[in-house]
Amino acid sequence: MSARTTALRLADAAVLGMCSGVRSFSGVGALAARGRLGGPRGRAPIMAAAAGELVVDKLPFATDRIEPPALAGRVAAGTVAGHRAAGPPGATVAALTAVAAAGAAHRARGALAARLPVPDPVVGVAEDVVTLALAAVASRPHPGARPAPRPALGPSAAPERPLPVRLAGGVAAAATGTAAMTLAQMIYQAATGTAPSRAPEKVGRRLLRATLGTRVPRRRRPALNQAMHWLYGASWGVPIALAGPRARRAPLTTGAAVGLGAWGASLVELPLLGVAPPVWRQEPEAIANDAAFHVIYGVASAAALGVLAR
Repeated sequence: MSARTTALRLADAAVLGMCSGVRSFSGVGALAARGRLGGPRGRAPIMAAAAGELVVDKLPFATDRIEPPALAGRVAAGTVAGHRAAGPPGATVAALTAVAAAGAAHRARGALAARLPVPDPVVGVAEDVVTLALAAVASRPHPGARPAPRPALGPSAAPERPLPVRLAGGVAAAATGTAAMTLAQMIYQAATGTAPSRAPEKVGRRLLRATLGTRVPRRRRPALNQAMHWLYGASWGVPIALAGPRARRAPLTTGAAVGLGAWGASLVELPLLGVAPPVWRQEPEAIANDAAFHVIYGVASAAALGVLAR
C-alpha cells in the first residue's frame, strides 16, 4: 500500500470519526451502505439505525451527545468505522476525532439555536445534511481496497440484494431526500418570511391523543413537527427501494414521480385528517411550492439511492 493511499485512508478515518461524534451511526451507516461493513445480514440493521437516528435526534427526549452513555456510543461507533477505513491506526484517529466533534458540535448547535430564529430541530437538519455528505465521501473505497464479495453471476446480470437491505437503503435514501427538501424549505421560508407548515405536528398530536391519550405541550410542538415530517419522509423509502433499478437508471424522472406521488398522497391524507383544507381551497402558489419541494425530495432520494447502491 502506498504512502498516499495510507494517508487518504487515515483522513477518511478521521472524517468518519468526526461524523460519528455528530451522528453516532453516520460513519458505520455510510460504510454499510457501500457494502464495506455488516455483511449480507448486518447491513440492513446498521443502515436502519442510521436512518432512525436522524428522526430520534429531533425528538424532545433526545439525549445530549456529551452525556457519558451517548458519548461512549459515539466513540465506539467511530472506532469501528475508523478501523474499517484504516485499520488500528484509523480506529485510534477516529476515536479521538469523535470525542472532539461531539463536544464541538454540542456547543455549536446550542449557540446556533440560541441565536437563529429557528427551532433547534431545524439546526439539527443542517447538521444531518453536512454529516451525511461528509460520511458519504469518507466511506468511498480507494484503489487497492478489497471489493465487497458478490455472488458469481453472468456478465450482464446484476446482483439482487436481500429485501431487508434494499428496504434499509430506501429508508436511508428517503432520509437524505427529506434533508434536501427541509433545507430547500428553510431557504424559501427565510427568503419570504413565511412560517413552516404545522400540518405534521397536527397529525402527530392527533395520533398521540388517539393512541396514548397524550397531549403535547406547546414547547414540544416544534420538535414534534420535525419528527413527524421526517417520519413521513422516511416512510416513502419503501416505494423508493422497490423502484431501485429504475431510480438508478433515471433518477430525475423516477424521483420526480415518487415526489409527486408523495405530494398527491398528502393532498388527500391531510384534509381527511382534518389538518389542512381541501386542495380546491388552497392558494395556487402554496400548491405549486409544495409540489416543487416534493420533487426536490424525490429526486434527491433517487440520487441518494443510486449512490448507496454502488
